[in-house]
Amino acid sequence: MSLGESLILSVVGFGVVIGILGLLALFIKAMARAIYKKEQAAAPAPVKEVVKEEVPSAPAKDPNKVELPADTSMGQCDLHNVSDRDAALIMAIVADKLDAPLNTLVFKSIKEVK
Repeated sequence: MSLGESLILSVVGFGVVIGILGLLALFIKAMARAIYKKEQAAAPAPVKEVVKEEVPSAPAKDPNKVELPADTSMGQCDLHNVSDRDAALIMAIVADKLDAPLNTLVFKSIKEVK
């Protein structure tokens, strides 16, 4: 095989590879659009009104311990240079790693460490 033939063969090979990669990229974009449209069609209608229920306050047996229903959270968490979204993610990860319900944990402060 001469030098000219090998150059032509390598150019054709590269062209085939680039063409296949381009077709693969188009296929992935088409699939992503189809999945996105399917999710949009299956999404429930947005809730227009939020109903808040008040938690009845029961007298505490121990003055140092406040008993709340299992579906409520308590306390205030101070956020220092952390967005609400990041804080929620951190809380969820900690609860998952501890294998404990999130409403049983008390976060006092979340601060970004640089």
